[in-house]
Amino acid sequence: MKLGKWLEKEGRRPSWIAREVGVSRATVHGWIEGRFNPSAERCAKIAELTADEVRARDFVSEVILPALERPADLEPDLDRA
Repeated sequence: MKLGKWLEKEGRRPSWIAREVGVSRATVHGWIEGRFNPSAERCAKIAELTADEVRARDFVSEVILPALERPADLEPDLDRA
């Protein structure tokens, strides 16, 4: 689930997540708007705070996600050129 949707569902404000994770409200708004992603450490904290409803993969762009889920046998063989 996207962070913004989770906050809305739970009736929480971005300032709450900011306090709990230790970042500014502007940073949380950047995550919600998809301008940048939290670090792995902060993703873990967000997952903990949201009972795993918001996970690291929820911050990954839909453009990047299909490539990350591609089976290994479909990856290009970069050693063969």
